Amino acid sequence: MRLSDGRIVRVAFSISAQGSSAGTYSATSPLQEYGFTPLTLGVASNATTGAGNRINAASGEVTLQPPMPPMAFSTEPLTRSSQMAPV
Repeated sequence: MRLSDGRIVRVAFSISAQGSSAGTYSATSPLQEYGFTPLTLGVASNATTGAGNRINAASGEVTLQPPMPPMAFSTEPLTRSSQMAPV
């Protein structure tokens, strides 16, 4: 996300080793390396700048949903079959 002054905000979330990919997790514990919370905001001067200033979450939860399965597409042309019910 870009702020009005042109700086970039990045959102990062780390799941502990015991977590699974989908579920609800605390935004504040367990603390990660260097004392960061699992949910952090990073503010940098531009998208290519390193980590910038990181801000820890003060409260809350993060809910991760499983990814949606890929959609199947047919390359066959759509035709009206005589066995289909009229619309």
